[in-house]
Amino acid sequence: MINSLFSVPLLTLSLDSHLADYMENLVTPKLPKLHYLKEENVYSDYNQPNKLIKGKDLKKFTDIVNPICKKFASEVNISLENPKIDYWLQDYKSNQSMELHSHPGSLLSGVYYIRANENAGSISFQNPNPYLYFQKHIDKSRMNYNHTVKPQKGMLILFPGYLFHKTIPSKNPNVQRTVLAFNF
Repeated sequence: MINSLFSVPLLTLSLDSHLADYMENLVTPKLPKLHYLKEENVYSDYNQPNKLIKGKDLKKFTDIVNPICKKFASEVNISLENPKIDYWLQDYKSNQSMELHSHPGSLLSGVYYIRANENAGSISFQNPNPYLYFQKHIDKSRMNYNHTVKPQKGMLILFPGYLFHKTIPSKNPNVQRTVLAFNF
């Protein structure tokens, strides 16, 4: 008997287009105020004490997304009792990306694509099984080291905070990739 043990949950879901338009109209005028984070090569308010989008402005978003997050967490056995959410904006220009990282201390992480056109680079999730990277005697052509998702405006992605991921840079100067990232 073969049991598929220790799977890693990943949710990708396209949310309502009215919500996507609301979020784009809310965020786009504020993008010039984002700080450039040189060490991460991205525009973000991650380290800013005053986020560009306030909690009350996100109510329409959180009213829809929080129940989805709680249902996802419940189904994958993550307890979100009295959750504290931390969120930040990121806007990627041509050749900008985020290196491989995880979100230590977070039970559940998410990315919501406020803007993403056909030139937007993908997000790539790394297989967390370290055994794959050190074995000489396995058929590496059959192994899935990464799972890549092409972003779309209005797409929500949820995953455990421990899952390593990175963004792929876009070489096209006409890229649009703006995200609201968050952790519970």
